[in-house]
Amino acid sequence: MTTTGSLELRTIPLDKLPWSLMHEADPERAHIEEYIQDASRLGAYAGDSVVGIAIVGLTEPGIAELHAIAAERAYRRQGVGRWLLINAREEAIRLGAQTLRVATGNSSLEQLRFYQRSGFRMMRIDRGYFDHAFAEPLVEDGIRCRDRVWLDMPLPKAKS
Repeated sequence: MTTTGSLELRTIPLDKLPWSLMHEADPERAHIEEYIQDASRLGAYAGDSVVGIAIVGLTEPGIAELHAIAAERAYRRQGVGRWLLINAREEAIRLGAQTLRVATGNSSLEQLRFYQRSGFRMMRIDRGYFDHAFAEPLVEDGIRCRDRVWLDMPLPKAKS
C-alpha cells in the first residue's frame, strides 16, 4: 500500500468498482467485464471514496496491459494519474511483465499526451478499429475516433 498526499492506494473489490470512472476509460461495459475479473484493480482512495483507478493485467506472457486509468475531475491535474501509473507499472513488474502496453483512440489527444510524457512510445495503429467496435460513433474534441493507437514501454526486471 502506498500513499500520495491524502490519497491511499488500495485494491478495489469487484463489487465496489466505480463504473462512472471505468466508463471514462472504456465506454463499453461488456468490454470492461472481459478483462476486469483477472486484472489488478488499483484504486486511489480519499477516505472511503475511490477517486482514481488503474486497471492492469497480463494479456500474454511478459506483456501487461493498462486496461484503464482515470481520475475524478476534481482530482485531475494534481498528479493522481501519474501516481496511479507508477503504481500500475510496479504491479506489472510484480506480475512478471517486461512490457506495459496501453491502447487509446486517435482522438484521445489528452491521453496520448499523458502516455507519451510518461514514457510510452507508439507501437502500432489499428486503422478503423472504432468504426466497428461500438454501436455509436465516438467523437472527442471534434475528432471522430476511428483508429486504436497502441503504445508501450519497456519495464525493468523485478527485483528478487
